[in-house]
Amino acid sequence: MRWQDLKEAHISVGIFGATLRLVAEQSTDLASPSRESRTLVHTGLRPDEARAVYRICQAQDQAWREKRRVREMEELRARSGGVHIVGTPALAG
Repeated sequence: MRWQDLKEAHISVGIFGATLRLVAEQSTDLASPSRESRTLVHTGLRPDEARAVYRICQAQDQAWREKRRVREMEELRARSGGVHIVGTPALAG
């Protein structure tokens, strides 16, 4: 599973252990995500380790959501035909 395919992460902590459930898209192409998903369930984990993995999953999910948002904005800007110039104005003198 790639981080960019992660859709959801769920944790369930009980008395004897924890269960971590990850839902990921099944994409074969990096550019176009699939609509199908698969679920990975890991049971019998130690609660502290499961929480640590869950926090990592949440951080990665947030980072990839931001990357996709920025990419979508760039694609919309490119389709609109707008020009974005970065630089300092020339000084007349």
